[in-house]
Amino acid sequence: MNFLDLQALRRFSEQLYEDQTSFVVGTGFQLKVNPKTQAVDITYIDMDQNIQALENLSERVAGKPLSEIPLQDLDDLERVFGNLEGFFQSHLKLISHDGTELRLPEKTKGMVQESSEFEVLLRSSFISVVLQPQDLFSHLELLSRRAPSLLGFVLPELMELGSMNLPEQVRSTSTLKEHILTSTRKMQALVRKDRTGLQDTALLHKLAQREFGPLAAGIVV
Repeated sequence: MNFLDLQALRRFSEQLYEDQTSFVVGTGFQLKVNPKTQAVDITYIDMDQNIQALENLSERVAGKPLSEIPLQDLDDLERVFGNLEGFFQSHLKLISHDGTELRLPEKTKGMVQESSEFEVLLRSSFISVVLQPQDLFSHLELLSRRAPSLLGFVLPELMELGSMNLPEQVRSTSTLKEHILTSTRKMQALVRKDRTGLQDTALLHKLAQREFGPLAAGIVV
């Protein structure tokens, strides 16, 4: 409690208001604003336990193709990584809030530094695995479903595309991110010499129905 002075409490309050979440300085207590009730929910996250779990998971999956990683390990990795990333980013923002130094317990400083080091290793390990042309779409699609936080960390540029719109002259209900994923699917099919994967069957059927009527059906070759 010696580190919860007025300056720390003010920064904590501002961050909670701006980000809807923040960690109590020097602890694993995370506060989140409930979007439905606007009440503040409190959760305790054992950071020592999460750091150890991430270390164990990282060693287990290091260098493996995503197809060989059990889904449970991927789910656990997403959960543990999300906890550490939230803790790291929260304290990083508190420390660099307005240029003045914020006192942190030595143990917390060590956790922040350790989280940063693990994230660097995790990114370098996953980038080399994910960016394999023959499996690129499969990897991106799997991570977007099972580990979106991890995907956002490894490839932040891709996740940022999710909020971007297509040019006005392009008529589509899909997002730019979805168009890019479709392109990676076709690139993967090209690398694998998979002719079927290069075709957008749904689009071709739609074009056939437009040309020959709603009863048009059959096999696209």
